[in-house]
Amino acid sequence: SSDITRILFLLLFYLYNLLFTQTIFTIYLLIFVVTFINIFFTTASSTLMPHIVEHSNIPKANSLFRIITMIAKLLSYSFAALLFYLNVGLNEGLIIVTVFYVISFVAISFIRPSFRNRQLSTENPPFMYSIKEGLSYIKNDKVIFRLFIVFGLGWMAGASIDLYLINYLKLVLNKGAESLYLFTTPTFIGIIIGSLISPYLYKNMNKKYGLLLSLFAFSLAILCFALEWPLLVLQCLLVIGGISQGILNIFVVSYLQTHVESTHLARVFSVYNMICISGGIPGYLLFGYLIDTI
Repeated sequence: SSDITRILFLLLFYLYNLLFTQTIFTIYLLIFVVTFINIFFTTASSTLMPHIVEHSNIPKANSLFRIITMIAKLLSYSFAALLFYLNVGLNEGLIIVTVFYVISFVAISFIRPSFRNRQLSTENPPFMYSIKEGLSYIKNDKVIFRLFIVFGLGWMAGASIDLYLINYLKLVLNKGAESLYLFTTPTFIGIIIGSLISPYLYKNMNKKYGLLLSLFAFSLAILCFALEWPLLVLQCLLVIGGISQGILNIFVVSYLQTHVESTHLARVFSVYNMICISGGIPGYLLFGYLIDTI
């Protein structure tokens, strides 16, 4: 359903561009709609995982899923740069993106087994009641509630750190925002490495220590930017920061998938994905204020 909706919106946007002059508002509207729909897609992906993978293999499955996601991001940035280099127009680019969503839709139809939550009552509960029940479930489980607080605070900084990095490029390295790849590439490489080693760490160390060490490593890597070390050293630190992000993500997702009841799994992951999507907003406000003030 998410893929079909995204395909329809992209095609509508394509037709709009053919008939009318594009505006910044319509572009922002498209970005908002696609991002909104992505929440349903990622929630469904996370919820489906425990039902098609044995519990003992969930950390490995999440690791592979994360690695594929990061590699896809690296390839997509390179592919987008190639399209710009070849002067491919906006409308042609929309068609290319739509084709990828169509391929995604076809691939999803082959996933077996599928899963339907049959433990719920035949009558659908009211929408607001469903949201309230999901939040109550998180609040009543002390471990999961604390985990969400720690993850939310950590993600608030992690999701908005690019604002600081862009500012660092401009003020310290005298480079523009287009050079952000100097920082994003080592971060993505680190996330891939962190995702690779996460299943082993998840099975062989205390989950609490894994979360604490990953948050500490990320904080230390960013703190070292204050020393204004050479770019190569900072890139190595960002690899370490990326490794910590990969470990944090796999630990949190795997713990939720193995400890949350299946009847509440989708609602819990809805909250998790809301934090992932919106966690950067207070972070951007805070970092923007600090950069402007200090």
